[in-house]
Amino acid sequence: MKKRLILSIKEVMKRRLIWVLKVKVSTGTFNIETFIEEKIDMKRIISVSILAIFFVGSLLQPVFADAEWKAKQDALMEKHGLKVGDVYDGSNVDNIKQLLPPAIVNWVKKDGWKIPIGELSYDFGMDQRWFDKWEKANAGKFAVGDRGEVIEKATGTFPKKMQGLTYPLSDVDFNNPVKAGYQLLHNTFSTSSTTYNYKSAFCTNWVGEGGWERDYGGSLSYLYYTGPGSSKPNPNLYKNTSVIYMGFPFDIQGTVNMGWKYLDGSPSKGFVYIPSIRRVKRTSPANRSAPAMGSDFCNDDAMGFTGDPESMELKLIGQDDYLMSMAKRSAKNRINMIKNPDGSYSTPVGHAPITAGFLDMDNAPADVVPWALTNLVWIPRAGYQLEMNPKDPYYSYGRQILYMDQNSYAISYKVVYDRSGQYWKTVMVNYTGKEIAGDISTKSTVYLVVDDKTHHSSICPADGTFMGRDMPVIYDSSKIKSNMFNPQYISGMSR
Repeated sequence: MKKRLILSIKEVMKRRLIWVLKVKVSTGTFNIETFIEEKIDMKRIISVSILAIFFVGSLLQPVFADAEWKAKQDALMEKHGLKVGDVYDGSNVDNIKQLLPPAIVNWVKKDGWKIPIGELSYDFGMDQRWFDKWEKANAGKFAVGDRGEVIEKATGTFPKKMQGLTYPLSDVDFNNPVKAGYQLLHNTFSTSSTTYNYKSAFCTNWVGEGGWERDYGGSLSYLYYTGPGSSKPNPNLYKNTSVIYMGFPFDIQGTVNMGWKYLDGSPSKGFVYIPSIRRVKRTSPANRSAPAMGSDFCNDDAMGFTGDPESMELKLIGQDDYLMSMAKRSAKNRINMIKNPDGSYSTPVGHAPITAGFLDMDNAPADVVPWALTNLVWIPRAGYQLEMNPKDPYYSYGRQILYMDQNSYAISYKVVYDRSGQYWKTVMVNYTGKEIAGDISTKSTVYLVVDDKTHHSSICPADGTFMGRDMPVIYDSSKIKSNMFNPQYISGMSR
């Protein structure tokens, strides 16, 4: 790249004519034309040339994308008869019902949701270089164990270190739905650990038929021992560790939840610090399916599913296209990360992550539920559908259906049934693309769950500024250390 640019500049200096910088990118040839009169001072030509280099450098991102992503998106539009700008409501949603979870079709018919069709302006998903690298490095390296755990073929046991995509696409056994189900879900976790750690503010809101009711929030810290974190000391053989600190309201302030996940696929361990008794207590694995602080969410609803794959009976039940919901802002651009003085990266704040009726009940349409998100576009994507059934008889959820994006392994929807087999609720996760130091991946922006039995919702923004609260996410912070994820540390967090 640099060589081509230097040659172009030399040509300018030699001929003093119109010059053209041609930069080959994966989607074709990009031209920058600058008209320079023959008598312009040579120093000015050199200055303009240098500026052009910086401008070209800012456009290099598509080099690492899937060269055919736009053609694939257009093909999906044509295949399903979709056009950007079309809006589906209760009168015509049956025309696209095959692209949506059944519950969302009912939201459109009964609750006033609308489905405006949109498109992405960039290749959403993981960096193509990342896929190519780990397709080569991890091909044939890992098997699936009897419990659904990851097994390193060379040793016959669980891997002590894991980096990149656990099961490259060439290794996924689509002829074996059970095996493929575990492989794809493990891939979801491997794509989420592309940074060493992160800390995120969150705010969960109860929204009923009468509008906003109450909220709780605080901060969530994660430390990964896979991906970049695999180089860190890990005597306990953790897969990742997490801490959730409750900052408000006052009656739960100082409560801390902590989780440990293990590389060998053994059950996660959970702990809670209770300020009123100043004690750390162990929690049951089944608690991960209990309502989180009384909301409609449970802990395992994060990222669609953040429990242990080994705790579920899994199988791949479909490879069907679907409509992924995304904020209009997120569909236009990847998130613009801010580099901090300590080398960490932060997401920007100041923009509204959602719009919905409950934020302005005086002007909300009477025929639309207050929790219906109105700043979304719905984009056709190639997907996987996975079915999960809990092995633990005390787990609150029964059968669950995951809708997973094929290009990012991100889970867009989770349809939940109760233990008797009756439909219960649907979890929706919205995402955006992000880029950190040249590495392209995804992040969640908003979580929504609708309990269709009680006709109630909970919404958790994880982006921008919401109701006066900033929701930044900080990645690769030197302030997040391994000694923060133990009972002694969390018992002192609220002092």
